[in-house]
Amino acid sequence: MYNRGERYLPRNMAGALVSSASVIWLHGLGADGHDFEPIVPELRLPASLPLRFVFPHAPLRPVTLNNGYVMRAWFDIVKIGLNQPRDRAGIMAMSTYLPLVEGFEFQLNPANAATPIFYGHGTQDPVVPLQLAEHTRNELIARGCPVTWHTYPMPHAVHPEEILHIRAWLLSVLPVMG
Repeated sequence: MYNRGERYLPRNMAGALVSSASVIWLHGLGADGHDFEPIVPELRLPASLPLRFVFPHAPLRPVTLNNGYVMRAWFDIVKIGLNQPRDRAGIMAMSTYLPLVEGFEFQLNPANAATPIFYGHGTQDPVVPLQLAEHTRNELIARGCPVTWHTYPMPHAVHPEEILHIRAWLLSVLPVMG
């Protein structure tokens, strides 16, 4: 778990760290929770923002898509959704897609339909082709989800301009803190 520098987070009267919001950043298939830690300082978020970043590791499991190979994965891609009503400030999707094909179940609880989605994708991504991401974006929009869409001239990676867009998006969706 990574906290954006304890010295930047305010403490309560008992000296415990106080954060008003958390960003839970899930890594991609086969990666681990450390992959996106270096991006946090690049976001250059205000030091006064009591925000905690959490980078968990997915469990090791067989993945059907990869012929049953055991790797870090949040789920075996069969079912996913926003079917539980939760208070989310937003969802950030980077170089990813939903396999919206026959046999795949996607559920969207009406309580989550208005959750803002940041969606960034590389135009030269050989791992997740742009067309899959565009199809996902179109399906989310068709279901009424507010999607902020960006493409970047890159492969399956993170682009410096994307970091700037993520920063602006986080500041727009996080509650005012002060």
